[in-house]
Amino acid sequence: MKALLYSDWCLMRNTIVRYLGVCMIIVIPIVGMANGDASAAPGVMAASMFTAMLLFYAMLGLFGSDEQGDWEQMRLALPVTPRLVVRERYVFLVLAGLAIVAAGTVVGMLTNVILSALASLAVPRDLAEVAGGALGAAIVALAYLALMMPYVFKVGMTKARITFSLPFILCLLLNVGPVRDVVMGLGGALEHLEATMGSPAPIFAAIVVATAALYVVSMRISESIYARRDF
Repeated sequence: MKALLYSDWCLMRNTIVRYLGVCMIIVIPIVGMANGDASAAPGVMAASMFTAMLLFYAMLGLFGSDEQGDWEQMRLALPVTPRLVVRERYVFLVLAGLAIVAAGTVVGMLTNVILSALASLAVPRDLAEVAGGALGAAIVALAYLALMMPYVFKVGMTKARITFSLPFILCLLLNVGPVRDVVMGLGGALEHLEATMGSPAPIFAAIVVATAALYVVSMRISESIYARRDF
């Protein structure tokens, strides 16, 4: 397991700067435009977007490299089992997610500092809120990746790559009135539940537990699929 983790880390270390640059190029203009009315939480928005995007790029980079030079087949020639390969990849993405949350928090706090200096920030958010936004984005991203990874392990990243554009396509549905109304209704229901409980902590904890359970189930499915895959 440690050797596989180190292998993936070496791969990410060589590409992380490029991914960081792409994420910043995309996030900065969006946050700037969204803050046109002196939004109260651009730091949270920047941290959330940056974290989710970088985690998706990490997933694409890792699985994309598997198909370069037949690395998948070569790796299985080592003293590792297909199940161990799957488990390592799931573990690595969680560890990468935690590191990316830290990086996203830094980006969010820098956003607050810069906009405060420019007098374009009404209510700067503190570290806990920015970090919470980054962590929440990572949890949502990991939940989606848990749904996608069994399919990736089955057909490979080249065929499965289109599935990673689905979240961005689905976001476009928010422009449709009925869909937007449903989403707003769910948001209102969560706000009412939070007010009833007096704290968002129980809701957040429930989401974390549900995501962890989904992640474990996804890993078990992927283990079974990858063990039967014919290269």
